[in-house]
Amino acid sequence: MSLSKDTISKLKNFATINPNIVYGGSGKLKTISEAKNILAETEVEDITSEFSVYDLNELISTLSLIEDGDVQFGNGELTVTNGKGYNLKYTYADPNILTKPTKDIQMPESDVEFTLTSDELNDIRKASSTLGHNTLQFIGDKNELTVKVTDGTGSSKNAFWFKKEIVNDSTFNFDFLINNLKVVTDDYKVSLSSKLISKWEGNEITYFIALEKTSSYAG
Repeated sequence: MSLSKDTISKLKNFATINPNIVYGGSGKLKTISEAKNILAETEVEDITSEFSVYDLNELISTLSLIEDGDVQFGNGELTVTNGKGYNLKYTYADPNILTKPTKDIQMPESDVEFTLTSDELNDIRKASSTLGHNTLQFIGDKNELTVKVTDGTGSSKNAFWFKKEIVNDSTFNFDFLINNLKVVTDDYKVSLSSKLISKWEGNEITYFIALEKTSSYAG
């Protein structure tokens, strides 16, 4: 079988969170960052066998050596072949030495929910790159949400923001490190909890991302 472009895209995204990957063959692919502050999960249909890889980027690059190859996930290794007589073997890593999720995250009841579009996400990333800022704030006041890219160190007063209407009259300030927003470009239902955890539900992948301790929620 050939891995779909969708699966390859998911693997590439997961590699930005953690180069290690351990897959149990259940149809649900998961990864967690070394700092345990980002967890991602998604469904895959074209990988049905267990595998474990130390360097996911290396695996992805290796698979590209044989275009449209037949990929077989075996016991301890995967192989790739094609009709031209090309062959490739890639040996799995010991899953016991890799960083992997050990249990599902139970998202607490959210205090704030809203939708963030792919265009808005791209604008956030563009502003962060342009201004050199690494802090994203979701600020709520009387059913209005301010999405703000700012300098968390306070050394710069420059900022970028836009406003959205939400159905929540609470007062809050939830802070993220933009470097932790390793999400694919998509529309997301964002759920925020005052227990410093968030859930980002996209069309293909769901992420759980920790909030910064500078966050506050007044209810």
